Amino acid sequence: MSKIVGSILFVFLLGFLVFFTWSLNQGPKQVIEQVFDVTILDSVSMEEAAGPP
Repeated sequence: MSKIVGSILFVFLLGFLVFFTWSLNQGPKQVIEQVFDVTILDSVSMEEAAGPP
């Protein structure tokens, strides 16, 4: 039983390590956009996209 728990824990820790090292190469903004399939817009870019009033 403890071998199964150890194996599962090892897989989770290895997955976390891979995700962590991958996210270091990306910025936190890109990680959130790719993991949750969303687009994050900065308030500055939204003002530029709107143009002058």
